[in-house]
Amino acid sequence: MRKIIILATLATLGAAIAPAAADDVERGCQQGAQVNPISADDMKARIDKLGYDVRRLKNDDGCFKTTLIERNSGGAVRATFNAATGELVRASPASRG
Repeated sequence: MRKIIILATLATLGAAIAPAAADDVERGCQQGAQVNPISADDMKARIDKLGYDVRRLKNDDGCFKTTLIERNSGGAVRATFNAATGELVRASPASRG
């Protein structure tokens, strides 16, 4: 139940939450690549407003790859965001480690 709540919260970012093929993730990260990427600090601020603590954030090939902790439930989520637009590309439950 807790994982469902976490994933439903991430859906507010306006993207479908489902495992995607590597090609889909790559395409999602390259969308808007001509735009100046947002900074890591700006991405962290956006994630913070959604109620998540950033455990890890790495900019890799046009994506911010993150590990997030939902403040209310403590659930861990792995998420990938487009580094140019900040849009969610992919999310899945993660084990806390």
